Amino acid sequence: MGEKRLTFPSNRPLKLIQITDLHYGEGEESDSLNDNIQTKFINLEKPDFVIFSGDLISGDFSDGSNGWYEKELNKVLRTVRLMNTSYAFILGNHDIEADLTEKEIMRLTENDPLSHTRTGILSTYDERHDYILPIYNNGAVEAYIVMLFTGRFGCGGFVHGWGCVESYQVAWLKAQLESFDRNKAVYIFIHIPTREYMYMFNNYPVFGTLLEPGGVGCSMVRSEFVATVSEFKNVLSISCGHDHENDFGGLYGETYLVYGRKTGYGGYGPGRGKFSYKSTKANKEESGFLT
Repeated sequence: MGEKRLTFPSNRPLKLIQITDLHYGEGEESDSLNDNIQTKFINLEKPDFVIFSGDLISGDFSDGSNGWYEKELNKVLRTVRLMNTSYAFILGNHDIEADLTEKEIMRLTENDPLSHTRTGILSTYDERHDYILPIYNNGAVEAYIVMLFTGRFGCGGFVHGWGCVESYQVAWLKAQLESFDRNKAVYIFIHIPTREYMYMFNNYPVFGTLLEPGGVGCSMVRSEFVATVSEFKNVLSISCGHDHENDFGGLYGETYLVYGRKTGYGGYGPGRGKFSYKSTKANKEESGFLT
């Protein structure tokens, strides 16, 4: 199968929606509600592309049987498949708690014509499958989507706290960003937020709310990730998931740090039934970030 390309529509921006923290696998009732809410949002937005930004499945609910995760992933994707909508995903901390490794999960959709999910091991000791999706216009790259895995627990050799974009990933990402045309917009998606989200909330104007009891569920130590990305003015946004009760965003330097509010019915929250998603328009004529 040849390379699958994301392409700008001829007469409008590319519309993508971020769906996060669906947490399939916790029971038929919540899975059915997840199907319904995906259908509702896709019908409402009519996106060109859907990004699932982690915790698609609650792996800790696995019954231990072989094939459990693949069965649940097919449930996650049945809506976009029925609606003929292209998609890609990254994994969250709960996705890798069942019967498959990250590498095995990332390969499950490689023969699906709608899937743009890619594999690529960046380290011999940690199978993190970060990847880049160029967006084309008339055969030329006009923008980039970057998908980064933030692991489960620990950062920079510190075993406590949540995961992060590790130093070897940052080195790889910097090399990629240096190779890009600096006039082309870059949109980055992760699962676990960074420490800068909390700093931004406390010190800069933000839109939205922080309702997570623990604030921001980030690593215990600061990764080099955001500082490195900030060197590149064409990186317009970093979008995360993970914290089910947070839905804020703001401008940190020249890069937007934003949450995609929890979409699914599995797991806890969000409060007051505020299930949602984030919609972004990528414009080929002028770099911009609209949400």
